[in-house]
Amino acid sequence: MINQRIEQKGQLKVLPQKIQFLNFLYLNRQELQMRIENELIENPLLELKEASDDNKESDDLVADYKGVEEYMYDDIPDYKYEYQNYLPETSHVDKPLEERVDFREDLKKQLGLLETDEVTRELATYVIDSLNDYGMLETDVESLAEEFSFKEQRLIETESIERAVQLIQTLEPPGIGTSSVKESLLRQLERVERKDPVCRKAIELLSLHYEQLATGSFDRIREQMQLDEEEFQTVIQYLSRFSPHPLIVTDVEEEKKQVIVPDVFVWKQDDRFLVSLNNAYGERLMLSNCWASLPEQLSEKQRRQTNKYIKSKTTAANWFISAVQQRENTMLKIMEAIVQLQAAYFEEGDTSQIKPMILKQVADVTGMDISTVSRATANKYAETAFGMVSLKELFTEGVHNTEGETVSNRIIRQNIKDIIAGENKSDPFTDQQITDTLKKNGIMIARRTVTKYREQLQIPVAHLRKLSAQIQH
Repeated sequence: MINQRIEQKGQLKVLPQKIQFLNFLYLNRQELQMRIENELIENPLLELKEASDDNKESDDLVADYKGVEEYMYDDIPDYKYEYQNYLPETSHVDKPLEERVDFREDLKKQLGLLETDEVTRELATYVIDSLNDYGMLETDVESLAEEFSFKEQRLIETESIERAVQLIQTLEPPGIGTSSVKESLLRQLERVERKDPVCRKAIELLSLHYEQLATGSFDRIREQMQLDEEEFQTVIQYLSRFSPHPLIVTDVEEEKKQVIVPDVFVWKQDDRFLVSLNNAYGERLMLSNCWASLPEQLSEKQRRQTNKYIKSKTTAANWFISAVQQRENTMLKIMEAIVQLQAAYFEEGDTSQIKPMILKQVADVTGMDISTVSRATANKYAETAFGMVSLKELFTEGVHNTEGETVSNRIIRQNIKDIIAGENKSDPFTDQQITDTLKKNGIMIARRTVTKYREQLQIPVAHLRKLSAQIQH
């Protein structure tokens, strides 16, 4: 018997062009430039006009005239124009740049010596590039799998990322690729001779009693581990020999970081802020007319094939130009909204003036989706009068103080950092004492929130800071 049934289903489909445009938003300044250069090579119908083509000749004439008028009768000696006379003594213009090998490149070299399949090697390389400056993995494997799948437009399972992470954790230095201080210390201890009874006790302490160690419940730990006070102190001192992170970043190394190329510029003119893109491409990309006319000697078949090829490349070039222009318009709208919401900060660059701001606020101002704002601000930097600014660092949540004002969690983290910096090293503040100090300053947050922010600052607990100070002295 034949039955007829009507069903209604809802299905969400994302066009390939939409996915490619979102990938465009995720690219930073250097990556976009490489993407355009590759497209110029692959598509002969796409051209990039030089930025200075229109004004180059007139600029040269003005420069020549200026040189004649200003310097014809100038009797100032040439040595007065030497740049050394106008630079402070602290400048190091002639100092050669130090060649530094990034730890990620070293990890990739180690990875190349291992026998593994191509997919795992590719995923491991992606994970290595996702490590922070301390060699730790802050992003969870689910997010990494999603980001890689979206970027490469092919599905990658979470298990594949987990295998890549496990592979990286076998590399040097010990603890590389871990996601927490506990895991980092355990990986380092596992590389040591585990026949040492103190090492085994240290592993047991971290594996079973880390939460109690973080809260300072020493008596309970000694009771559960069946250790006397002297034995417990021996285990703690042994544990303090290891770094909480695989890599230690000093202030000198921070200064030697690579130069960052900004994506946008923000400056103030009169009473308002202006925003512009760094080397915009939208108006410079155009269709080439080199294929406007076909050679007469082509056969009818060759002519049809050529016309088909030209039509295909023309469509691709038009879409590419449109995508670049849309990306630039989106970036400008989002950056203008950020400057509007953070106007107090952009006045002088005082981080204490950063207001709590989330992606939804910018999305509401621009009328865009939250995911669009997230991708457009990821790995992007703005050049301002007070230096380079990471757009992601401007997004912070906040809490209300005793006066009813909203305080950014970035300000709270800075307060915690300042409190710990000014503490007595032989008797450091506990998280509860830090909480009480913040309350006196009008910031009402829970102790567990202080613990979370302290860990985000990569600052160990009080008793470990005390042990570290004792060892150093």
